[in-house]
Amino acid sequence: MATLPADRSKLALAQSNQVAGTVASGQKNKDALTEAYDTVDLLFQRLNEYQNAGTLSRLAIINVKDYNASGSAQTTTGSITAGDNKLTVASAIDFASGQGINVYGKYEVASLQITAAATASSNVTVTLNGVATTVAVVNGDTAINVATKIRAATFAGWTTGGTAGTDTVTFTSTTTGNKTDATYSAGTTGASGTMTTTTQGSADLITTISGISGTTLTLAANASTTVTSVTVAHDDTVALTNAANSLTNGGTLYFPGGTYLTDGLSLTAKTKLIASGNAILKGRSGTADVLTLASGCSVYGLEIDGNKSIKTGGRGIHAAPNISDYIVEGCYIHDCFGQGIEANAASKGRLANNRIENCLHGIQWWGGDSATSETIGIFDITIVGNIIKGVMGGIWGSLGERITVVGNTIESCTDVGIDFEGCMHCVASGNTVKNCTYAGLAAFFGSKYIEFTGNTVKQDNTYGPGIKFFSSSKQHNYITVNNNTIYTYNQPGIFTDVGCLFNSLISGNLIRVETVDLGIRIQSGNKNDIIGNKIITASTHGILYEGGSDSLIVQNDIETSTDASAGGAAGGIRLVWISSTYPCHRNIVRDNFVRGFVTGVNDDCGGDIISYNWIEGNRVSTIYRRAGAGYAGRIERNVSTGNPNTDVAGTTY
Repeated sequence: MATLPADRSKLALAQSNQVAGTVASGQKNKDALTEAYDTVDLLFQRLNEYQNAGTLSRLAIINVKDYNASGSAQTTTGSITAGDNKLTVASAIDFASGQGINVYGKYEVASLQITAAATASSNVTVTLNGVATTVAVVNGDTAINVATKIRAATFAGWTTGGTAGTDTVTFTSTTTGNKTDATYSAGTTGASGTMTTTTQGSADLITTISGISGTTLTLAANASTTVTSVTVAHDDTVALTNAANSLTNGGTLYFPGGTYLTDGLSLTAKTKLIASGNAILKGRSGTADVLTLASGCSVYGLEIDGNKSIKTGGRGIHAAPNISDYIVEGCYIHDCFGQGIEANAASKGRLANNRIENCLHGIQWWGGDSATSETIGIFDITIVGNIIKGVMGGIWGSLGERITVVGNTIESCTDVGIDFEGCMHCVASGNTVKNCTYAGLAAFFGSKYIEFTGNTVKQDNTYGPGIKFFSSSKQHNYITVNNNTIYTYNQPGIFTDVGCLFNSLISGNLIRVETVDLGIRIQSGNKNDIIGNKIITASTHGILYEGGSDSLIVQNDIETSTDASAGGAAGGIRLVWISSTYPCHRNIVRDNFVRGFVTGVNDDCGGDIISYNWIEGNRVSTIYRRAGAGYAGRIERNVSTGNPNTDVAGTTY
């Protein structure tokens, strides 16, 4: 086989010697043709090699509309008879032959009539599709009163109706499909009633369009149930699946603008999904994840609508178990029944610059249940620059290692903002977290080598601590909380459950507590150093260190605006004996500046007067310690906050 020529000299010479009828010209042409054929031969050889190696497929660009995806959210109404494949629609809208179609089934409806008044106070029970909901009634409630209370209750997946001021309540499922018959129990209330299924639900007909004639659509499958004037919509599940599966060894899957309804799309390995600015992948009824990734996949610029108003399960994007090397970037994910993005034992992922709203959780990694296991199951996830709002947990996960959470903005979580559970060697840095119910930043179940650094946490009234370490069943170790800015309204800036934080460092943080709670509270954890923090509060405590031993509390600047406590009752820095296991011994309290507190430093060693705590070189108004013989603590060289020439000695109480 010829090698690729280094230049085109022969061809150039032949072109310059085109003299008809001369030997020289003929020979040059022959040489040029030989070279050209050799070159083409070589190119075909290279082409075959690339084809065999799968290189060409990775260069493929697949437009999903070329596979009959409609990209349309238009709907109409239609009717079809059981056993027939002819669908009559009010309008053919933008339907085309070969496209997928969804003919909605029936919504189940049940009716409850209360037939007797309540003769005792207790609960009645309404069970819809197997899910029981109790409603409280009281003795003397009339049948209409009982019906009114039931009508006002919330039933997941159902809406209530019926005429106000009557004894009858209707229940309509929010999703199509056959449901378990509804039941009613009066319990011990005496408020008896009768439940009847008035409309049996039926499943959607999902199929393809074989032909269109005016407002009559011929379908590829017959209907199993007669439906009249039901919603008829596009369904792009099959088309999208066919397009995705055409990429067998990588390539690009392109979504033009439009709304693509699907029961779930799974990408093949090494697929790059790109979307125009207004392309939406929208889940339809069911429990499937909207988009599932394989190894090597990347997704850019896609909007995912989880459509949780009608779905009964499913995540927005799911990185499937045991995959790796995936990217989700620049996507808008919202209204998912489950997580916006979940990486399930799927390592080496990058989740960047996405916006996630109104999902169960924002971003979750999962390497196993850290409540019952300590085996790490997911590694090397980078979560950067995402904006998450209106979820339970913002960014969190379990049994992960080398998880990096940087520069994200999280707001309005009904659980926690950022949370590491049973994780190790992880970082949360430069994030902004606001108004999370239980804590802005958190750790559960024995996390190790976690860094919370340079974050901003703001917790307004009714929200939890700025940073909280949960669970005494497993100990957290080697945690660094450094250079964070923490604001809370009436919760601690940093708080631990009993016996869960050890060998850790809390340093350089700015903590402001607006009202009555304290800056830092550590409960029964040893070797935790609290260094160089600035704490501003309106509480009687600044740092409350309960039971911990062998720790440094040094160079903190602590100030309160309000303290009406008695001397020895609280403290800007208070060391508290808890038990013989947690006696609060051998701590060093040095070079702190404590202002505004009735009790500057308090060695509250009431259960064990030995103490061994060393309180030295602080600027305080007062120092208190427990009275009693045998005190072995050391209090020296402390001076007044107002006058450094005034020594402050320990006062017993």
